[in-house]
Amino acid sequence: MRVSNCAFDTSDDSICLQTSRPDRPCRDVTISNCIFVSKWAGIRIGLLSRGDFANVTVTNCIFRDIQDSGLKIQMCEGAEMRNMLFTNLVMTNVPRPVFLTFGQQRVAKDAPPELAPMRRVRDLTFSHLQIDNSACGQDSAFILVGQPGHPLENITLSNLQFLSGGGGTVDPALAPLLPDLTPERIGNHWPEYYSFKRPVPCHGIYAGHVKGLTIRDVVLRVAQPDTRPAIVCDDVVNLELNRITVEATASPEPLVLLHDVPTPSLEQVRSTGAPRKTHDRFAR
Repeated sequence: MRVSNCAFDTSDDSICLQTSRPDRPCRDVTISNCIFVSKWAGIRIGLLSRGDFANVTVTNCIFRDIQDSGLKIQMCEGAEMRNMLFTNLVMTNVPRPVFLTFGQQRVAKDAPPELAPMRRVRDLTFSHLQIDNSACGQDSAFILVGQPGHPLENITLSNLQFLSGGGGTVDPALAPLLPDLTPERIGNHWPEYYSFKRPVPCHGIYAGHVKGLTIRDVVLRVAQPDTRPAIVCDDVVNLELNRITVEATASPEPLVLLHDVPTPSLEQVRSTGAPRKTHDRFAR
């Protein structure tokens, strides 16, 4: 399937790639040279996800004035997702440029009553994204989350210029990590940002339960002072942070907060604003 040279202005997701049958995969899809305006998501991949997804590219697109997510990617019905490339994208006023979740939920109307086992989400690359979320407030961030024992695999974020809304503070009454979007937590709803029932604990990139995460050549800025970390990683194996620049606000919090991250590789992670500790670890 090829979608190109289109303009969308929709009250729900503009493009949805979904699979309602295990024997009917969604694969070999290109989306290029499009403009997305949406009340919900620009492009949603998954949710209905009983069949596999593979070989998807999204390139040279503009996302503007979207109330939820630019790229909303959700695997939750037992299939596998692999080999996707998202590159050369411009986003303005898109609270979550990428909202990637891996979990369990019964979505298809004719799905079995029991939840499907979790398989894999792997080999996804997001590169050359220019994002201006200065009007979005404290809920603006990349969010990439798997489940304990079922990580996202081989995820790359590179060449990002991200201006988030900022305005957030560290609330000592809240845990520094987002809760897992387990079936018990989301109930009969889809895995949505509001399912966390709290603001994201960083202003840049949140990653939870990932095996193989590379973040390189990234500039993170805030429109309003924000005392939260720029990046928070929880249960991430093989983490590489390279050439990360943060325009920081004065705060006792580190630029990067790590929990359960063995032997991370951090190179050239720096602040161009107020002096901040480069990274820190903590115990739950």
